Amino acid sequence: MVPQADSSPSEAGNQVSGGPDLGPLARLIGTWEGHQGHDDSYVYARGKEHAHFRERAAFAPAGPAHNGAQSLCRLDYRLVAWRLQEVEPFHVEVGYWYWDAEHGIVMRGLLTPRGIAVLAGGTARPEDTIIRVAATSESNTFGILSNPYLLDTARTTSFEVTLDLSEPDRYSYDEKTYMDHARLGGTYCHEDRNTLTLVSRSPEF
Repeated sequence: MVPQADSSPSEAGNQVSGGPDLGPLARLIGTWEGHQGHDDSYVYARGKEHAHFRERAAFAPAGPAHNGAQSLCRLDYRLVAWRLQEVEPFHVEVGYWYWDAEHGIVMRGLLTPRGIAVLAGGTARPEDTIIRVAATSESNTFGILSNPYLLDTARTTSFEVTLDLSEPDRYSYDEKTYMDHARLGGTYCHEDRNTLTLVSRSPEF
């Protein structure tokens, strides 16, 4: 089942003048930074740990792309995260947010440096400010692929994220990744959450 996004009114426009129709995703256009990140993860060298991090994300409008009769507008995005007091990033991610206006579907496609690919999706309306997307490894549509090594050690089975765009020039997210973890002997939830503030409406990758 595709998760249904919650509805709440927004004073912000849902479409950039002269640009692609991005529905509820238009609020994300620009460059964002946040220093309130929380990361609950398992690190092989140290075991389970809780870390604080800072993050920079940029979203640029593009499209539409056409699949026959389907029209997809998108945000190209890149995000980088650093643990506080560290110079080298511990996570870099590239991907797309998609908006299918005709069918009311929002999707997030992403690739991670660890060799994981995800296409997560959910339903939404243009005025929604709470967006939820999800994927599972068993799905033929909103699915997950892990590289061969991870299939036996830490296979990702489920991914879900809730995005809150209800505050002007701020957004927050709560992201959960579930893995079948061989070393832990069962399912483990890796959770990330942060609140980011708009730096510029110009995407700076």
